[in-house]
Amino acid sequence: MPANVLTQLPSTPGGHTTTVSVQVTDDEQMSIPVHVLRGERPGPVLLVVAGEHGAEVNGIAVIDRLLQETSPAALAGTVLAVPTINPENVTARTYCREPGTGPALDFAWNTYVKWPGDPQGDPAERITAALTDAVVDAADVVVNFHAWSWYCASAVFASATIPRAAELAINFGIPFVSLSFTGIYGGRSVDEPLDPRHNALTHYAIAQGKPAMLVELRTQNWIYPESVQRGLQGIRNVMITLDMLDGAITIPPVQYEFCDEQIVYAPHEGLYIPLVDVEECVEAGGLLGYLLNIHTGERREVYAPCAGAVWFNSRVGEHSDRVFNNTHAYADPGDMLALIKQINPIRG
Repeated sequence: MPANVLTQLPSTPGGHTTTVSVQVTDDEQMSIPVHVLRGERPGPVLLVVAGEHGAEVNGIAVIDRLLQETSPAALAGTVLAVPTINPENVTARTYCREPGTGPALDFAWNTYVKWPGDPQGDPAERITAALTDAVVDAADVVVNFHAWSWYCASAVFASATIPRAAELAINFGIPFVSLSFTGIYGGRSVDEPLDPRHNALTHYAIAQGKPAMLVELRTQNWIYPESVQRGLQGIRNVMITLDMLDGAITIPPVQYEFCDEQIVYAPHEGLYIPLVDVEECVEAGGLLGYLLNIHTGERREVYAPCAGAVWFNSRVGEHSDRVFNNTHAYADPGDMLALIKQINPIRG
């Protein structure tokens, strides 16, 4: 298995680049770029990763900007960066290299739920096994960038059971925060035993006692400057909190921890026209938008079932993160139109 990259590269301050080679199938080898930025002062090892799913590209841009704009002279500690965990998914321009609509564990190239992996397993398990040895186990703190579609709010997921994890997640500076991460798509609570092979990276890191967070940025498939800037400021905030960088954190005036949720479904077909943007707060009974009958011009209003913050407000079909047509605004009866998160203020 690949050795810890920190032991293979120069210990002098500055930027260093290597690759982790993985025999993903009997006939194919993959090279995954890994960047190491060593500061001039001692400090923690921060691992930042992105690019597990090929449609989720904003985190790749965040890490590239971070590497460009961080001076070793200003840095205490080490940044370990894997901008693209699964390059094949990105170059295939799809969620996973072999697309499908079944359970995530059935995707041979979906690394998300396959940490710490298996060097003899499917391609995703081989990738995660190699990266676990090369970078994950060397880190003190882990940040994993993902992305949701443009109609969804950005959010940070962490576990308050780990020392400093809540502080880091809140200081990341995104309005929506969850401090009870439960291994999304993995289906397990952080209190349950770790699966030998199949966990989200964040869940695996938490089980090792490390502060770890999953960051979901808004927008898939294209680079959205607002999300890139939000992610870049967030990782800088984390580094300031860890005393890796000097300066003051920049955070929004209002932040919420979200809890229960209610989904609004389309009662009939029509073009859904939202009137409230994501991350806005609504009262119970507040107007969210309306369904337009494109044949008759009839409009039927859609209202919030509870008070809370708008998580998404756009027609969403099944497997919309993998099937682009399912983000089209024309709704069929039973399609999801909006999701309202009930919230507890953290600040503001």
